[in-house]
Amino acid sequence: MSGESRGGERELRSRVPRRARSARPDEATRTPEAGPEPVDQRVLDATVPASATQTAALQRAIGNGATGRLLARKTAVGGGRVQRHTPGASLLGGLAKVGSAEGAAEARPMPAPGEAVTAPAGAVPAAAPAAAGPDAAAAPVVLTMPTLQSAFAQTALQTSFGGLAPKPIIPGNITVVANSAALYAVYDKWMIDNNRTNSTTGVAWVAGDLARQDALGGFRTNAFAEPAPSTNIFIDATQTDPTATVHEMLHVNTSAAFVSAVGRAVDEGITQRLATEAVASTGNSLAGSESTYQSEQNVVTALIGVVGEGVVKQAYFQGSTILTETYDAMMGEDSWALLKTTLNPDTAAGYAAAIAMLVPPSVTQKIASINTIIDGWWVSGNDLDIIGRIVASCGDAEKAQIWAAISPRVSDLWFESKRDRLRAILGTGGYPAGADPVPGDDTQMA
Repeated sequence: MSGESRGGERELRSRVPRRARSARPDEATRTPEAGPEPVDQRVLDATVPASATQTAALQRAIGNGATGRLLARKTAVGGGRVQRHTPGASLLGGLAKVGSAEGAAEARPMPAPGEAVTAPAGAVPAAAPAAAGPDAAAAPVVLTMPTLQSAFAQTALQTSFGGLAPKPIIPGNITVVANSAALYAVYDKWMIDNNRTNSTTGVAWVAGDLARQDALGGFRTNAFAEPAPSTNIFIDATQTDPTATVHEMLHVNTSAAFVSAVGRAVDEGITQRLATEAVASTGNSLAGSESTYQSEQNVVTALIGVVGEGVVKQAYFQGSTILTETYDAMMGEDSWALLKTTLNPDTAAGYAAAIAMLVPPSVTQKIASINTIIDGWWVSGNDLDIIGRIVASCGDAEKAQIWAAISPRVSDLWFESKRDRLRAILGTGGYPAGADPVPGDDTQMA
């Protein structure tokens, strides 16, 4: 998954909780998961073999059984939960701003199912953490999960959301790296090359910072997408979240302005919700994604209860103002800014407070919101869009009440084109965005 920086820009990484995750530099994808008791990684690195030659030597020295137990112990320590996000964003509270991704590791297409891949040359800097082992980045791996393939992800997204996206879904430039250590090294390199600050330590990002942040938060970063305008995506071939590639591909099909406007939590929650919808629509299992961005998805579920799912999806692909203006119209001026502030930085208390705020307005409140718009100095095409979204968020019974309350006011509009459009909205429960009968008359007075 990809994310956004806590300051409003996308993170590069994805996290999976030890939990797992995905993200953007600044935001990775991680997935949560219960793990073993902490073990000093330096002790394991000094003891556990990192190559086949070292493994054979250790087997001769301490026996096959003991060697197997050491290897199993190291594997267990590397497990975790997953989330996704972008480079540059803090994983634990506050995301650093992310700019262009100059100097990022070379990207290459995701291989076909079953094709052996290695990390790209130069992707792992010399200062890569010792835990990766001398040959970890070059170790051949096999990418077998069908839903992680680039072609699958692109087709699933185009099929599910092509009607909403203003242009065809692009796959991005996907690089598959051999393992978690290689992914962490690429992420660290992006952060260092782009002069990012570690918001946890308050100093410049250094090699090993992502691993330390993940260990502290109980996460494992499994993928990340660089912030726009870059379309580079990096996937850890050993992660097991079937939504990882779809999630990151969604991130490169939204603008940096979206995440800045709505905030990291809402961006990640919508992205993961859409990713699971796209994968599920193909009949593939979602097993392995259960813990990915659950808190963020809970917030989005509550948000949909306020504005409706159509508004959320349309805003994701067509522009954040569709969501923020509709929310403010229904919940009160500057309500979106308050919600965004409540969710940043990410804390359990902040998520709970946000969900408590996201109480769907009553039909009386919705009618009052529409009346407020009509009472303005003029009713623009955008105002009518907002009224249409409010009506579209209602059930049949509420729509009938809105019709009864608002239809007598249709004649208050000065222009027949606006009156026709308002009648259509009230009569059909919504009106397609951009379908203003008289384009260009947005400033006509009511």
